[in-house]
Amino acid sequence: MTHINSYGIFKFINLRYIPDPDTSENKLDIIIELSPMKDISLDLEANVVTKSTGFSGPGFAATISQGNLPGCKQTAINLTEVLEWQWANNSSSTAWNRIL
Repeated sequence: MTHINSYGIFKFINLRYIPDPDTSENKLDIIIELSPMKDISLDLEANVVTKSTGFSGPGFAATISQGNLPGCKQTAINLTEVLEWQWANNSSSTAWNRIL
């Protein structure tokens, strides 16, 4: 099931195990129910970026993906934008650079 889910084109994967009535041996039939995702999906994400150098700011990411069920292929376009500025001056690093 992990391999089926890794394609990224199915919303739900349901496995049902049913005893095989046609045999006297202990066998199971497996019924796999697959619910496809929408053809095109849009994911939006907002975040805040902070770095140890004193730079921080808001970020935004958008992902547009299109799934192709017959070929089990997925195409995705990712757009990411981050605005950063320095809030504080890291005086210890500048002092260390002066010594060297």
